[in-house]
Amino acid sequence: MAADLRLGKEKKERIYFFVTFVVIFYSIIVARLFYLQIMNNEYYKQLSENNSRKVKLIKAPRGKIYDCKGRLIATNVAGYRVVYLKNESKATPDIIAKIAEATGTTKAYIEKAMKIGEVYQYTKEKVLIDDYEEEKAHRLMERLSDYPYLDVISYPKRKYLMGNIASHIIGYVRPISDKEYENLKDKGYSKNDVIGKKGIEKQYNEELRGIDGYEYIEVDAHGRLVKNIDTKPAIPGQDLHLSIDIELQTYM
Repeated sequence: MAADLRLGKEKKERIYFFVTFVVIFYSIIVARLFYLQIMNNEYYKQLSENNSRKVKLIKAPRGKIYDCKGRLIATNVAGYRVVYLKNESKATPDIIAKIAEATGTTKAYIEKAMKIGEVYQYTKEKVLIDDYEEEKAHRLMERLSDYPYLDVISYPKRKYLMGNIASHIIGYVRPISDKEYENLKDKGYSKNDVIGKKGIEKQYNEELRGIDGYEYIEVDAHGRLVKNIDTKPAIPGQDLHLSIDIELQTYM
């Protein structure tokens, strides 16, 4: 009889322990849900909105340069960059292999670009291929739905119509250096800017550079465009009309 009473007591203790465990377990879940949905509602709401809204940079076209008779010397043509949209830590070997195949490069090239590629200051997109061939860029743009982690960005690329003629006067543009960025960042320059390095391009860089614009878009979980939210158009740089005669420069 005493043994039966002990077994009954042990059974009740086990039931009590199990019920206590269940109550504590679900209390923790309820408390966590309360913390996430009530206490931190605004934080996670904002985080969710940030994940679905993206900012795309619109590069301002640099001002054109003409000679004294209105002949075009320096202009802009379309350039293309292939960028990676996700966090680089999420670039699995499978994704790297697919990017290499899609862009016609090698896995080693893409892996190196993932590590040292340029990163856009505001959008955090990582540049994998700069100055991508136009024909290849258009082919890839047609297949971007297959690669939600990639995008092809068009930008105005400088072109000198007379080649090296009067290059000592006109100068050239190059990506901004770290030292130049530190000196110019307070004037609105970013680490992704291209600036004049010599000649007219350097002397009148402020007038030529223009002001970049932004496009605010909404994307789905796969990075595909859902709708345009707002756009701030880029403001082109000022055109310059020089006193030099390009025909005379060519003759000389």
